[in-house]
Amino acid sequence: MAISTTTILGTDSISASRLTINDNFTVVKDEINSIETYVNPSTATVSGLTLLETSKLTVGPTSSPNLQLTTSAFDINMATTFKKSITQKQYGIFNNFYSTGTTYALKASTNSNAFTMLTSSTFGSYVLIHDTGADFIVTLSAPTANPGQEVTFYLEQSADVNFKMTIKPASAADITWGNNTGGVEDEIELNETGSSVTLRSVTNSAGSQTWYIVGSHNISLF
Repeated sequence: MAISTTTILGTDSISASRLTINDNFTVVKDEINSIETYVNPSTATVSGLTLLETSKLTVGPTSSPNLQLTTSAFDINMATTFKKSITQKQYGIFNNFYSTGTTYALKASTNSNAFTMLTSSTFGSYVLIHDTGADFIVTLSAPTANPGQEVTFYLEQSADVNFKMTIKPASAADITWGNNTGGVEDEIELNETGSSVTLRSVTNSAGSQTWYIVGSHNISLF
């Protein structure tokens, strides 16, 4: 709010104006103290605000800011870690599953030849090590919660040809591959060392989520 003080007229004597001068100083002092509730000049910090409205926010040196937010742009010029879900109004939700470049080595012998991928998994890539004399089955999480998420499986080590390395959906026909009829599958077999498959959770024409095969090498569909 605006500071309101009393004007001392030229015809007023100093002695007669003493109370008015003191009152004016008190008004100014109270307003400064109110501001210092939020702005601390000693520590150069601002805190406790309920609302801050500005057309530009700069973090870091103005010549090369780490972060700059304006009415038309949001620029981040440094490595960034997102620890919570991000809601993107035009394209849906991307949560922490959507981590790229993070790989998890999944070994058959340490997972009893079976592994279920959790929706909350933070891994975007899995290296599969089939080191047992039995079929190794990895079950995908349901695609319903995370439209747009991707996951890639690489077969680094394959077992004897008599044993399968299989990727299965949580529900039958949750995997779609790009043929002319929009075929649906119940499992993907990685045939040998070097095989790989990348899946993306997409919304189909019926409005439901499905795992869509967007890339693969040396796999079989069943």
